[in-house]
Order: sequence, then C-alpha cells, then structure tokens
Amino acid sequence: MSALPPLTTNAVSTAARVSDTFAYKAKDLGVLAEPHFPSDVIALRVYRAVAELVWFEEGWTKESGKAPSTWQMAAIQAGRNAFSDPNTHPGTVLWVLRDRVFLAHTPAERAAFELKDLEGQSALRLPVGRWVAELPEELRLLRRRRPSRSRGSLASVRPPREPRGA
Repeated sequence: MSALPPLTTNAVSTAARVSDTFAYKAKDLGVLAEPHFPSDVIALRVYRAVAELVWFEEGWTKESGKAPSTWQMAAIQAGRNAFSDPNTHPGTVLWVLRDRVFLAHTPAERAAFELKDLEGQSALRLPVGRWVAELPEELRLLRRRRPSRSRGSLASVRPPREPRGA
C-alpha cells in the first residue's frame, strides 16, 4: 500500500465501520494513539469485536466495560501486526482466547490450532486477513468523499423565503 498521510480519528472510524463515538472512546482509552495510520483501522475493528466480550470463565465485572484488559490489548496488537505481516492474505484469521491470541495464515495452521489448542475453550475467530484485504478500497473511498456541509457553514445557508401572496 502506498504511503498515506496520517488519518484522522473520524477517517479511522469510517474505514473501520464503527461510530465516531466508539473511535474517540478507543482513543481516550489508549487503544488508538495519534497520529493514526491504516493499521489502526484493523486495530479498531478488532477492538470493536472484543470490547464487550466477557469470557464465561470470568464473568462480568464493573471493570469489564472500561480500559481494555491485557488479553484485549494482545488481540488489538495482533490485528495491528497482521496489517504489516507479509504472510497476511484474505484467508488469515486471528483466534482470540482468554489467555492468548493466535494468527493463522493457512488452512493447515487453522486446523492444527483448532484440533490442538481449542479443545473445551471459548474462542473468537476474527477475519483480519479479509479486513486487511478490504482496506485499500476503504481508504480509496475515504479520499473520494467530500466533507459534508455543516448546518453552520455559509454554503448551507439558504436565502429567506418570500412571503406568500407578496
């Protein structure tokens, strides 16, 4: 992917298909650091997937909805790393477990992991390879978008209507 200028938080949220509010919350919690780069789009998608996930073995606590836990940060970083990994392709998946993450690039790696490491465990499988493959198009669309006119801009001010019957 060609070198791009840093992205705004709004651009990252749009490309990741999450709300701006969620992206700014992620930024406030340290999930996203400025300046933002394309890998942050993948990181934000992973965070969206794991943000409210509570493992059966742990149960929900008041801290569950606050700062990301260690396992969540590991998943977010693995997603971010998948962006620049030369082995990442559309079939690459990220397995997220309570105590570790695993990036599988080939069907053989996925099968071996599923047979050897998943027995009796809860896990989340994220299609990070597909997300990475879709990213160039998402970023291309961002560049084509025009800024929307806000209600307060001069361009959106309408002339007053003529009174009826005048």
